Amino acid sequence: MLSILLTRKNFFHLKKKATTTLTLQIQILSLRAQPYTAQTHGAISSVSPSVPPSVPSSVPSVPSVVSSEIQNMRPPTQQVLNLENPNPLVILPQPAPISKENEKLLPNIFSENLAVLHACLKLGSIDRAKKILRALYISSPSEMIHHLDINVHNAFIEAFVDAPKPDLDSALHWLDYLDRFGLKPDVTTFSILIRGYLRSRSEFKCSTLLKVLVHEMEAIGHTVEQLMKSHLMTDKEIKEIFETLRLEKDSDPDSSQLLEKLEKAYLREQKSINEDIDGDQSKIEEPITELNETISGSQSSTKVAIGVKLMKSALEAIKENHLTEYERQVRLEENALHAAIERWKYEFDQMKKVGKANTGTPNLKKSMWLWHENLVPMIQAELDACKDPKNRDTERAHYGPFLQLLKADKLSAITIMEIMRQNGSGGVIDGMKTTRGIMAIGKAVESEYNAEQIKKKQNRKLINKDLTLQKLFSSGKLFNMTIRRAAAKIEHEDVEKDWKPEWPPAIRAKVGSVLAALLIDTAKIQVSTTDVNGKRLEHLHPRMLPMLIHPKPWLTYNSGGYLTSPTLAMRIKDCPEQISYLKKASELHYLERVFAGLDVLGSTCWAVNKKVYEVVLKIWNSGEGKVDIPPAELNIEMPEKPQEAETDLRVKARWAKACRDINQKMRNNYSLRCSVNYRVDIAGAYLNEPMYFPHSLDFRGRAYPIPSHFNHLGDDLCRGLLTFWEAKPLGKPGLKWLKIHLANLYGFDKAAFEDREKFAEQHINDIMDSADNPLEGKLWWQSAEDPWQCLAVCFELTEAMRSGDPEGFKSRIPVHQDGTCNGLQHYAALGGDMIGATQVNLAPSDKPSDIYTGVAERVQKKIEAAAAEGDEKAEILRGKISRKVVKQTVMTNVYGVTFIGAKMQIEARLKEIDELPKEKILELSTYATKLVFSCLGEMFNGARAIQNWLNDSAKWVSKSVPSELVLKSADELDNEEINPDHKGDPSKKSIVKIQPSKAGPNQMTAVVWTTPLDLPIVQPYRKQTKRAIKTNLQTINIVDPGIPSPVNGIKQRAAFPPNFIHSLDATHMLMTALACKEKGLTFAAVHDSYWVHSCDVETMNEVIRDQFIELHEQPIMENLRNEFLERYDGYKVPVRVLRTEFKKLKMEKLENLKQGKKGDVSVEITDNGYEDTLSLDELTKITPNEPPKDVTKESSLSSSKSTNLMNEYISELDSEDKQYLIENIDFDEIPDKFLEDECEIVDCDNEEGKKSKYINIWADINFSEVPKKGEFNVSQVKKSKYFFN
Repeated sequence: MLSILLTRKNFFHLKKKATTTLTLQIQILSLRAQPYTAQTHGAISSVSPSVPPSVPSSVPSVPSVVSSEIQNMRPPTQQVLNLENPNPLVILPQPAPISKENEKLLPNIFSENLAVLHACLKLGSIDRAKKILRALYISSPSEMIHHLDINVHNAFIEAFVDAPKPDLDSALHWLDYLDRFGLKPDVTTFSILIRGYLRSRSEFKCSTLLKVLVHEMEAIGHTVEQLMKSHLMTDKEIKEIFETLRLEKDSDPDSSQLLEKLEKAYLREQKSINEDIDGDQSKIEEPITELNETISGSQSSTKVAIGVKLMKSALEAIKENHLTEYERQVRLEENALHAAIERWKYEFDQMKKVGKANTGTPNLKKSMWLWHENLVPMIQAELDACKDPKNRDTERAHYGPFLQLLKADKLSAITIMEIMRQNGSGGVIDGMKTTRGIMAIGKAVESEYNAEQIKKKQNRKLINKDLTLQKLFSSGKLFNMTIRRAAAKIEHEDVEKDWKPEWPPAIRAKVGSVLAALLIDTAKIQVSTTDVNGKRLEHLHPRMLPMLIHPKPWLTYNSGGYLTSPTLAMRIKDCPEQISYLKKASELHYLERVFAGLDVLGSTCWAVNKKVYEVVLKIWNSGEGKVDIPPAELNIEMPEKPQEAETDLRVKARWAKACRDINQKMRNNYSLRCSVNYRVDIAGAYLNEPMYFPHSLDFRGRAYPIPSHFNHLGDDLCRGLLTFWEAKPLGKPGLKWLKIHLANLYGFDKAAFEDREKFAEQHINDIMDSADNPLEGKLWWQSAEDPWQCLAVCFELTEAMRSGDPEGFKSRIPVHQDGTCNGLQHYAALGGDMIGATQVNLAPSDKPSDIYTGVAERVQKKIEAAAAEGDEKAEILRGKISRKVVKQTVMTNVYGVTFIGAKMQIEARLKEIDELPKEKILELSTYATKLVFSCLGEMFNGARAIQNWLNDSAKWVSKSVPSELVLKSADELDNEEINPDHKGDPSKKSIVKIQPSKAGPNQMTAVVWTTPLDLPIVQPYRKQTKRAIKTNLQTINIVDPGIPSPVNGIKQRAAFPPNFIHSLDATHMLMTALACKEKGLTFAAVHDSYWVHSCDVETMNEVIRDQFIELHEQPIMENLRNEFLERYDGYKVPVRVLRTEFKKLKMEKLENLKQGKKGDVSVEITDNGYEDTLSLDELTKITPNEPPKDVTKESSLSSSKSTNLMNEYISELDSEDKQYLIENIDFDEIPDKFLEDECEIVDCDNEEGKKSKYINIWADINFSEVPKKGEFNVSQVKKSKYFFN
């Protein structure tokens, strides 16, 4: 930048001049019509091919080849289908395996250094940041090319400008040489420089530099309108610019011209804001004043109420009349740590008043404040040591910059809160693991710093932008895709301007360990983590709480949800690849409908059901255990140790087991008590407040509320405490559906709708008694399957019937419509299975079908037939297989439950049948499981074929390797020397780089697919690579996702079918949410359970069916196959085939190609070669079914051995974990050997050098045709009354 360089040379001279003109600068600028073009850069380079000696040390010494490298070594271009394609794809390069030469230079080291560089800049340690940048260019030039952008350099320039004494000279020098990095300054660059000019204005007597900067900005192609809109320019700074130019406008035409231009741009920007915002955001209209009345006596007089009282008082503090709803929410999010500290101090002061603070009695309330008081100076001493170069050792140099980003009191509060939260989640006996604790602290410090940075950058423009989005969101205008795209573009630009690298796991571990070690030195006494009432004492962070206003809309993948707490739209655990795909799809605007669907869910306004809350609070305060609320104490005494225990080991074992069982019951009771306590506390705090639940996705696309402790995805108690904020008249249909809903909640949900309505009418007296006397009457509601939700409907229905106009009564109760084993519904639609479709209510019928009963009846028929032939096991099981026995297995079969998992489920149910001999349970459960799987295969034949196709496709994908890693290029072959020791003909060169039998380390390909809503999904299952990190506490092993590792083929294959089906039901839900929004419905969902007002059920039922039909009328499986063919085009897979069959097949192929031509046909078989004449389908047919002899012992597990191993694994789990494993399929938790017995490819040559009967080869990946659909037509769903019911 020649003009700026000349200006910089006269920098100090300009400080002394009273006036000047822009004549010289404008003349120079006129010579540069095309700044930063290749020609200009070349001209400059020809004059000074390397960095001249005059360049200050502020610019790192970068080799002259950097600019050309940036031009020539861009990352691989992402392949994206045409935007007109209904399913645009995002295809990114897969993670590259680490070569042996680079094993010591891991990519995570680069990311750690980049994070340290960022932290140094934020602390003002610019010299160290420059050294790191220079070192990174030398050690990792290719990585720097990928990661270096203008935002990194803006961070350097901002560090110069924001120094206590602004160093504008160094900032301008850095700007001068941006072109050497192949970069152009953006509007943010000039905003920062102008801010630096204003901070240094006392050193100037004129506005020359300001005018030069603006003129240079315009010459590059940016406008003053963009400058005025930049959130980096505050109103105060703009005012200073105007004042400076006004002083010179009479004497300097250039100043007058620039002033006029800036004022016009500013006025246009103001007009735009005023059009979008009508003053302060209006508060939510409260539909019924009853919600704002205070419940008399709602506060308990016991110790338990302190949590409710303090949380309510925290909310009361932000309820000042002058605050808008937006400001209240911001205040709530910002004051989390301060509120925690105030809480500890309050409790300590209260104890001092009653004389307990100085007693020797251990008390956590007292200790937490004392810990904080003692911990703050210790942390401050550590911060001082990090700043002092004399005390800064290697470790401090690594974690010090991050530790210094927050003040000591905040670090103390974070440490105490996270340690208590982690310890409390494991219970008093379990405690917590060191790794989990210190990683949680490190992550919490990072999150708080990010939130603090957002707060610091808040100004009028950002607030107005957020308020505009809030208004567009609440008015529904943001669901117009044109408006959403415009808003997303602005949000994307703002988000991308902020360079903020994520802290790598190693840094989180080091920061967390330092703080944890200091806390351990401080917390010297033994304390209990609970008071006598089972009260959980840690402070709830606002990220765990509902919001008071509409959540921030999701416009980009990393901007939405809470206002000041950064959150990703997808919950991603240790999968950088998924983040890359999500980010790219967001940048390409492929995720608009997904984000809009999340916003629909987040826009639903909720309220606490006061009547239900009163009943809950009475039971809670009584300390009794009723209706799923655990008692305050379990009065169970430990059995005395029998005298025989010393001599009889069996007696001792029985006594020890009894003690363990009692301990387990007490632990479970404590955990449940704490869980209910959370719900009671939060419900009490939000009793008179509107609530919103911001949502995010899991990696399969399923939506979950971000507030974890209190939401509609919770248990029956949570759901019973929640109603919609808005009330709508029931109408005749709504009154009918409210009655049906009550019957469903009670458990009468298998009958026809008319019978369910009659059920409610027949029990109207019980319903009213439940509402009038919930704790003293007949207690009919307590016998319901979902008692708290049933009670809520009892209150609502009673009030409606007594209102005098039941149909005109305004109801807030959400009414549910649930899918019938939703996974099987999708499978039946994909496979066109008529029998299966009928069983899961896709086909019309007069009454609802029950798939569980249908399977149980089929199994029972098979048992009857086998018993008639004298089968002993069948005779024992005759009449014993009920709906309850098979339900879990049928439900989880579609989600990938293995045979062993299913056997465990059925075994647990059979144990509950007293008539069955206990010693036969294991054998009988295996027998029954086989029958259940057989019946499901008969009913869902097409679905089973699709499941097999998905399994096989995932198998080949997870084994595949990109062609460039497998085959040598023409240049590589030309440059390769002939190997005289080569087996066979020494003149021949192998075109294969990697032997197929040794492909394992290079198999990095994860299964990736795109949902019908264009959401890319990456399966995260990889072989865990652990890294030892030395911390202040101990050396810990952490799983570092930054280290590329091969995929876990077994889990990739086993998880794909259930994950694919999950992605389809998530798609259907989001499609339904968007369609309901268009019709003006208030909508909520719990996966395959959809909720609306009672009066809107019939409208939603039409929407559900229309969206399901629209989804499944697409060629879903064909689209998936086509995507795989494109995504994995050119990939190679290792295959092990029979040598003789392979030779025979090749002979046949060549004979066909010869077609009668003269000459002999000869075939050469080369081990570890590449086969391009035979397809993968052909090769699969000659793949042996049995494992090779040399791996049989290790890989082939007999059924009984697998069962024994699983039983050993299960026996090591506690009862809660066992139940979780039975009810939930988590492929990261189950050992590989229990998922599938799959053999690895091995080297086929034996020790004597003789050729094996097997041959390993590389083949082109291919995917077989998808199974043909059956006769069921998905359009029949339109007429199915019980599809969702």
